[in-house]
Amino acid sequence: MPFSFAKESVQVAEFASSLAKKFDAKIHLVGYKDADEWLARDIKTNEVVVRRHLAELGIEYELVSIPSGSDYEAGLLEYAKEIDADLIAAAYFSHGIKDLFHQFIQEMIENKHGIPVLTVNAVEVMAINSGYSFITV
Repeated sequence: MPFSFAKESVQVAEFASSLAKKFDAKIHLVGYKDADEWLARDIKTNEVVVRRHLAELGIEYELVSIPSGSDYEAGLLEYAKEIDADLIAAAYFSHGIKDLFHQFIQEMIENKHGIPVLTVNAVEVMAINSGYSFITV
């Protein structure tokens, strides 16, 4: 599961943890080291929240960091291949720097390893009384 400073990283953890609980699976939180101290702080905060959530549910997890300065998407996909991942779970951002997030999700969906992707439309999940929106491949 890609992991970042964005609050949507925490939201997708809810869905990924439900699947992990059901299938007795291990979650690999794949983050990166950010040179920006504010973003690094936000990443650490989200990491604590997600780790606490997974621990409370009794879900096995591993925290992995892609080295800074490397291509995060390529590193994430190579790690997923290396561990023989069954699924990649990532939040879809339909706001903010659109091209960046659309491109990331597109790369995940079209990954050359054929690993299925669960995406959560973060805006819909955050909306009150909305249904959950999923794209699965």
